[in-house]
Amino acid sequence: MNWIPSAEEAALIATAVTLIGILITNQAKVSEFRQLWINALRDDAATLISHTLIVHAAHAGENNDESYLQIHQTTARIRLRLNPDEPKTKKIISAMNNMRDANHAATEFSVMNQRVDEFTKAVQNVLRSEWRRVKWGEPLYRIIFVLVAVGMLLSFTAILHRSYPWIFHFVSR
Repeated sequence: MNWIPSAEEAALIATAVTLIGILITNQAKVSEFRQLWINALRDDAATLISHTLIVHAAHAGENNDESYLQIHQTTARIRLRLNPDEPKTKKIISAMNNMRDANHAATEFSVMNQRVDEFTKAVQNVLRSEWRRVKWGEPLYRIIFVLVAVGMLLSFTAILHRSYPWIFHFVSR
């Protein structure tokens, strides 16, 4: 007994395949943009740290205009990338402020290194969680994928049951 799908079944299968294709494409694009965001945040954090340490290590008579400009630009870029309402990003902003304050106060290197470490750990914490999101996908896409998979499994089971009822009769005993 061969199964030939009805028009409704063929439309259902085509719709499911199309939705899965759209879902996979969209997830890939979101992951790509999130990876670019991660890389840009990492680069800006490294630039901020290096120029902050340059300014901190410089003598009062040296011209550090370029480093000051880089500090202000990268601080602005980092702030614009972050959601100020999220607790993890509040830690980054606070650590940036502490680093700036330590630099203006011309503190000892040990204090400045502590501020840099605080900033580095806050950025790493955000980068780690964002990387997990890239690796595992957005929660909404995972839920939709599971729902589509379950729907396809149920549809496949219904088709098998209709085409081969003796299998289910044998299994249920």
